[in-house]
Amino acid sequence: MTTHAPSPTRSALPEPAALTRVRSLLRTLDRDHTNARWAPTALEVRIGELLLTASAGDGALTAPRLRAAFAEGSMTFLADNGGRLALLLGAVLELPTFPGPAGPGASEDPYHAEPAHEAAEHARAAVDAMDAVHALLDRIARGPALRVDGPKG
Repeated sequence: MTTHAPSPTRSALPEPAALTRVRSLLRTLDRDHTNARWAPTALEVRIGELLLTASAGDGALTAPRLRAAFAEGSMTFLADNGGRLALLLGAVLELPTFPGPAGPGASEDPYHAEPAHEAAEHARAAVDAMDAVHALLDRIARGPALRVDGPKG
């Protein structure tokens, strides 16, 4: 009997689009913030502070916490400063819905373990991306006083 193993270079499950989007938005916003090409407004700093406070116990940027931050910022948050932070946080809203290794859609069939393994890898990658967003929010809220609307005061 011949068994065929999937190629380690080609994934059976493509990376979820939401994860790709968050990684891309995070990479560009983080790079621009680090290189002083983007600076948060007072409202964006406040939203970052609210999310950091809300997630202080478990570090999770959950959908209810993100939605509360959007409600706090209102329409101004969506348009302020090009809406880049709002766009990133909106993309993060899609990440917590991925099934984890024991979630719906996970395969327990040993002959189809590869898709379940890749789904678990995607879930871990989503957690890593959310951690990176959390770290960016921390730098925005607690970082240097460089802001679009003047020094922090």
